[in-house]
Amino acid sequence: MFPIHIKGRIELPDTTPEQAAVIADRIVAALVAVRASGVECRANRITFRGGIFRMVFNWNVLAAVSHGVVDVQSGSKPMVDYTFYCWEMLAFVMLPILFVVLHTSINESPLVRFGIPVFIFLWLFGVNYFVARFRLPAFLRDAINACEVGWAK
Repeated sequence: MFPIHIKGRIELPDTTPEQAAVIADRIVAALVAVRASGVECRANRITFRGGIFRMVFNWNVLAAVSHGVVDVQSGSKPMVDYTFYCWEMLAFVMLPILFVVLHTSINESPLVRFGIPVFIFLWLFGVNYFVARFRLPAFLRDAINACEVGWAK
């Protein structure tokens, strides 16, 4: 499957519903701190918007994320499930690729006509996706560890 989302799970030790609410509040605070917009938390389900079309530095942890969902679950299998979607980054990267493909002469070699766009895509999308794949779970773990309960695995 094409990587347009980052999905994962952080397992927690036994967590009461009250402790899950504290974790959800801490994740909301962390998202607000990195200037996520539309942050909402209902029944420990957090939704938000990020993206590259915000007034933040390009190293903002949510730069690669269009929107996301984080679920904090308590009970017999306490965990934090998360899904971050990267649609805006994909669209943003496709623009220069289309420009190169459409403005490259038909007489150019296939390497120039198609190799350069592939390289641009792998560099702009692939590297940013790869970096986000490691930074986003670490971002959530840091938010969880900042809780008084401090239980992230």
